[in-house]
Amino acid sequence: ERAYALRELGRELSLRFHSKMVGRIIEVIVESEHKERRGFVFGRASNYVRVLLPADLILVGEVIHARVISACDEYVVALPLT
Repeated sequence: ERAYALRELGRELSLRFHSKMVGRIIEVIVESEHKERRGFVFGRASNYVRVLLPADLILVGEVIHARVISACDEYVVALPLT
């Protein structure tokens, strides 16, 4: 029961932190293609937050700038700037 409460607290704190990034422009290094959702890639922001991006014209290893449009407890969703 204690472990469950701590996991829930961790999720809540992560969501709160990630939500503060919505609307911001961030620098992202693209790390990998999403294994379950075709057309998406994962990257890391400069503050190590995991970022989900549409894969349009983005290559793994590329460093891009993107605007965060939404957040969940595991990652933020961003759109690349053109």
